[in-house]
Amino acid sequence: MNEHKNIEKDYRKWVLFNNLLGDFQNLYELYTSVDSRQSKGGVSFHEEPHEGGIRFNVVQEGNNATLELNGEGDRKRFLEYLVQLHFPNQEIEEWYQTKVGEKEKSVNHSISGQSPSGGKGFNSLSKFSIHSKESKYYNIRVFFSVCFYFAILGFVVSSFLTSVMAGVMIVLSIAATILLLALLRRIGQGFFIGVMKGSAVKINEQQYPEIFQIVKNQAKEIGLAEIPEVYVSSGHFNAFVTRLARKKYLMLYSEVIETALKGDFEILKFIVGHELGHLKRRHLNKETWLAPSSLIPFLRQAHSRACEYTCDRIGHHFSKQGSVEGILILATGKEIHSKINIDRYIEDANSDDSFWVWFSEKFLSHPYTFKRLSQIKKYEQVGY
Repeated sequence: MNEHKNIEKDYRKWVLFNNLLGDFQNLYELYTSVDSRQSKGGVSFHEEPHEGGIRFNVVQEGNNATLELNGEGDRKRFLEYLVQLHFPNQEIEEWYQTKVGEKEKSVNHSISGQSPSGGKGFNSLSKFSIHSKESKYYNIRVFFSVCFYFAILGFVVSSFLTSVMAGVMIVLSIAATILLLALLRRIGQGFFIGVMKGSAVKINEQQYPEIFQIVKNQAKEIGLAEIPEVYVSSGHFNAFVTRLARKKYLMLYSEVIETALKGDFEILKFIVGHELGHLKRRHLNKETWLAPSSLIPFLRQAHSRACEYTCDRIGHHFSKQGSVEGILILATGKEIHSKINIDRYIEDANSDDSFWVWFSEKFLSHPYTFKRLSQIKKYEQVGY
């Protein structure tokens, strides 16, 4: 005999007046309890014989009314009603995991303040302040590169003063070396682009148009003269831009695209904005004539890390939330990043920031993720 006096036999009415179902956890526990015919979390599920059949009583903690389902037919119709009402186009488990991830992100990935663009788009790079270290290391690289070129020029001039023939031979040797290196570089770039095109899928208006539209809009907003060709290939969470002659290319690996499969494009917006930032700042072009400065130990890597900070800022303009989550995925992977508390992660990483952490980073082209997150959070507060 049911101990509860307040019995509701109309499951539609019971659902209508059940305010607890506004919480996704309560809704999920109710569905899984009735579906499995077992008590789950705050939902108690009871069976009892009734007129030659079986009757089910559902008691949800916090709800004074007990739902009575008369037999298997009623139970199945109730489940179908919940699906139609709350999960019309989603698998229950997928929906639940999405909700759990959203809740964890709201707790662990909370970020404060307006984005530097005031939430009104990128505006223009004339108002954009690049990272101070990019300017610093760029100027140092320019100095050493110019010194190298002047040294070569001085060597050529001194050769001509010694002998015109010797000077001509030196000039021809230098020209031949430059042409050979340029040819080898072009062959290497062309081979790489060929492999990339042969093993990847091109994104355009007909092929994954949502992604192409993001690239198109951001390229226009950031002020690029032309939209890079966009490709996607199987691979871990990563992306890059490259070039062949005047043509630019953007490669997105599949795990980047997978973050947008459920309709959340924020991480993708950040990644695309970051990579387009490299094109806008002409980082690829600058590397060509700054090559002599690579002879200075660690200088090129330091400049590269500073450029990454700048491009993180550019990506941040397109998605504040995506900048935090996108960088965090590099540290943890896309499956568990929502469970990581960012403030705690940065605090712990800073406390472990020893000599060897500092020294090992000098060999890397990208900063450590905890430093990138720290810079992004500072940028949210300081902005321009």
